[in-house]
Amino acid sequence: MKEKSRRNSVILFILLVIVLIFSAVFVLNYYRQIRQLEQELGAAQSKLDAIIEENNEISELMEPENEDRLKEEEARKHGYGYPDESRYQNITPGNEGN
Repeated sequence: MKEKSRRNSVILFILLVIVLIFSAVFVLNYYRQIRQLEQELGAAQSKLDAIIEENNEISELMEPENEDRLKEEEARKHGYGYPDESRYQNITPGNEGN
């Protein structure tokens, strides 16, 4: 009977160790996932900050007092200028792109 009790105690101890190991692996995996999600959150927050900054700039341009500047910037992007404006292009060799 003592041997059976001892064998049961050993089996119980082994099961307890297995449960503890499983729990430790589970907790470590959980913390790894948390760190990964925190990194993803940081990257998403950086993107959000950049988008908010861009949105603020666009909102500022859309205000009525900036309407003329916005129109001029868009016109220049598309190659337009003022009717009496002279535009020059540097065609000196070696200065491509300037």
